[in-house]
Order: sequence, then structure tokens, then C-alpha cells
Amino acid sequence: MPETGVALNALFSLRKGTTEEAFLSACDAFYRHLRDAGYARGFRFLRRLPLPGFGLRLPDFDYQIIIEFADAETEAACYDYLQANQEPVRSLHAAMNSKVVEGAQFYLTTCA
Repeated sequence: MPETGVALNALFSLRKGTTEEAFLSACDAFYRHLRDAGYARGFRFLRRLPLPGFGLRLPDFDYQIIIEFADAETEAACYDYLQANQEPVRSLHAAMNSKVVEGAQFYLTTCA
């Protein structure tokens, strides 16, 4: 039986000089805030392991984040919350994004 929910996926690279630990610290604070606010219910941080000859059409990225939500409505409400750009999420989001190279790619997934 497939899991239910929606996942926000982000493909990105870190800015030169930014460590995984520094990014994860900022990302964890951002995620915990979304979780405590009732939006997010899970989080994964993945490092890309390129496969020779495969994935040639994918964008250039080194990392992937997956933030899980109970459903599409909760993800949409979270998006609206971020777009309102109010504190404290504004500072948490900026602290995380300041460590990422411009051009991150985002997409949503759900179990079929």
C-alpha cells in the first residue's frame, strides 16, 4: 500500500565555502519551524551520487532535499505561509537560502 502525502523536492548545490554542516543547521531550523507550525511532517537531505552515462539531462546539482506534507492542501498552505514573508520564517528561509547557489529546482511528488 503506497504512502499518502505530498513531497516538495529541491535540487541544488551549496555556495562555495559553505559546509554541509552549516547548511544542515540552517535547514534543520527551517524544517523544525515548519513542523512545529503544523505544515511539514518529514524531511530528508540527500547527496547526489552521479551514475556514469545516466542523468545527463538533469540540471546540475549536488544535493536534494525532500520535505514531506500530509497532503496537497497542507503543502499549498505552507507555500502561502512562506510567500507571506513574515518573521520568523523569513529569517529562517533566508539563512538557509543564503547557503545555496542560485538556480535551485523545485517540484512536487505524490505516491501514485
